[in-house]
Parts: sequence; structure tokens; C-alpha cells
Amino acid sequence: MPLDLDLLRRLGSGLPARLWATLEAWGRWPDRTLDGCEETAIGLGRPALESLGVAQYERAHDARRALDRAGSTLVAVDPGYELVRCERRGGGWSLVVRRVSGARARAQARSGAAWRSPGIAAERRRRPERAAVRAAARESLAGSAS
Repeated sequence: MPLDLDLLRRLGSGLPARLWATLEAWGRWPDRTLDGCEETAIGLGRPALESLGVAQYERAHDARRALDRAGSTLVAVDPGYELVRCERRGGGWSLVVRRVSGARARAQARSGAAWRSPGIAAERRRRPERAAVRAAARESLAGSAS
């Protein structure tokens, strides 16, 4: 599925956008849960922190807080995600992510979002003066064909 540029613009250029792009590109999502969602836990080791861009924090606690803030922004903006937060799992910390299962279901959840741009072509179709000009042109062409 291609990247949703409207959503990416809405998230901005910081950590929430980087986190969203990483999660969308990550291909190892488990099968559906009992309630029809996908959930996974990504271990927050050094490689994961570096790839998410939070390895520069001196304390791991600050990096996790930054990821929690980015996750809450992501959940607030994208209706395809239900939960993105850091939790202690097993012997260390993990980024727990829960999203709507399936690309089609996520696209449908995102379709009615307020940040969705209808695009230039859709804006042109909405202009009433264009519709009036088209109707007049059709009438004149239909009248000259007779």
C-alpha cells in the first residue's frame, strides 16, 4: 500500500511521522487478534532506538517518553491505530502497537478523516460555475447536432 501523504503531512516532520512510516513499512505483523486487530511488541534495543531516531537521548527513560508522546500523537491523528506506547515486557522495554487489521480496513478508517485532502481534481469538480459551463456546452452541442 502506498504512503498516505495527507496523513504524513498531518503528522508533521518529527518523530510521529517517522514512527508512522516505520510502522507502516514494518512487515512482520502477527495474525489477527480475537477482536480483529493486529498487535505487536517491538523490542526497544539500541538498533530500534537508532532507527526511530531517539538514540541521541542520554537516558533511555527520555527516549521512551518521546516515543510515548509520538505514539499518542499518532493514535490521535490516525484512526487506523488504537495504541502505540512503551511498556515493560519480559526482561526489557517494548513499543506495543495495536492497529486495525488489514490495509483495506485501515484505508476505510482513514477515509473520513478531517485532514483528508480531496485533491485538486476533486476541487475542480465541485465548482458550480464549471458545471454550469459544461451544461451550457452540452446544450449548444446537442442543439447544433439536430
